[in-house]
Amino acid sequence: PRINYDANGENGALLLEPQRVNLISKSEYISSYSSGGGAGLTMTANYGISPEGVKNSTRIQYTSGNSYVYSNYATATASGQSFNISIYAKGVAGEQIKLHASGSSGISFIKEFTLSGEWQRFDATGTTGSAGQVLPHILIGYGSSNPATDFEVYGWQCEAGSYSTSYIPNHGTSGGVTRAA
Repeated sequence: PRINYDANGENGALLLEPQRVNLISKSEYISSYSSGGGAGLTMTANYGISPEGVKNSTRIQYTSGNSYVYSNYATATASGQSFNISIYAKGVAGEQIKLHASGSSGISFIKEFTLSGEWQRFDATGTTGSAGQVLPHILIGYGSSNPATDFEVYGWQCEAGSYSTSYIPNHGTSGGVTRAA
């Protein structure tokens, strides 16, 4: 069984979760995704030690304007379906990044997060208006009062559900990787 520990690494308890699918097809290869926004953005693969304890985080360096990294797709199966996007990020304390989703399903939300200098997992949830595509984005700039300029990310996940579950690695399966309940 999987064991979940508190923030101090103590008080282990069984981790019971529902079945979920990570729809991000290259969840640990974030530098392989496209970027946009017309501003300066550089991604470096295998930059630092991720929460997994392996040198496989992606460094994102941002110079100006509004930029984003986006996943090609995650498909909604029905209207009114909740989707959750999560990612681990580490950067300069006080700087900000945003998670955003849009797409043909009518889903659209933006949630801003402030970095602490340590690895943190951020998540945001939205609901589809109709069946169709959900497009997850990591936004840098876009109205942030203090946008992150040099930070690391790891473990990008998009799953159907109203809350995030533990990270499900996906190393390239286009239909997603399923974790049984």
